[in-house]
Amino acid sequence: MAASVNRVILIGNLEKDPEIKYMTNGEAVANIALATTEVWKDKNGSRIARNVNIDFVTGCWNWDGRPRENGYCRTTFSRKQWYVHRMSYTVFVGDIPEGFDVCHRCDNRRCCNPSHLFVGTRKDNMADAVAKGRQASGEKLSLLKRGDKSHLAKLTTAEVVEIRSMKLSGLKTKELSEIFNISRDNIRRIIRRDTWRYI
Repeated sequence: MAASVNRVILIGNLEKDPEIKYMTNGEAVANIALATTEVWKDKNGSRIARNVNIDFVTGCWNWDGRPRENGYCRTTFSRKQWYVHRMSYTVFVGDIPEGFDVCHRCDNRRCCNPSHLFVGTRKDNMADAVAKGRQASGEKLSLLKRGDKSHLAKLTTAEVVEIRSMKLSGLKTKELSEIFNISRDNIRRIIRRDTWRYI
């Protein structure tokens, strides 16, 4: 079979030197991180200026912007703040059904390649995370997001120790709830060590 040559012209700025890797059969594969600005139009004719770094090995379109604490990137589109992957799905695929998530097949939160995205319920999204081993649970979750380190924590370690001490000294759950401005149910969980177990 005669060899053929395909030529692709890519316009942009290389982030770093190309990485050459060799497959087990000896075939060379180049990994190029290219920063490029592309302007697309959505179905309504609105212009969308997007900065993406294209990973030619994974196919991911990595958004060239600082991600939020949750790892996702945001941008403004049609005078509204959007998560980039949700905007990309809306523009290239269609409307997102109400109450549905836009999930990543590639598990790369910065990626906005519409071919890597699919819609699903929150339950579908969680099941996908568990199936791929991305969902921490039980003791693993406790170790990763323990106490003050969790972005969801409403209390400090010192406050939890104080709650338990005050309960032992005779204060009622309702009083503790009012003092620390958390629900009675949360107070009970702390006392029973359902939460903050490591203290």
